[in-house]
Amino acid sequence: FLQGHRSAANIVALNAGLSALERGSQWEQALWLLASLPRGRGSAWGGGDGRGVTLRPDVLSFTAAAVACGRSGRWG
Repeated sequence: FLQGHRSAANIVALNAGLSALERGSQWEQALWLLASLPRGRGSAWGGGDGRGVTLRPDVLSFTAAAVACGRSGRWG
């Protein structure tokens, strides 16, 4: 039960960070943040308990990164 809440909180935090980078036209940092997530089923982000939670970027995550690229003139 708690794992689902942690995962939801982590995706909100990820998207908030990406949105802030988007607003600041920090396209390189936005792409770095997405690229730094482990590949596969999601990343094991979590607290100090070592269990982690699965985090998968969603459509909002990728949209924020794409808009950051567009605002900086780095998109097509």
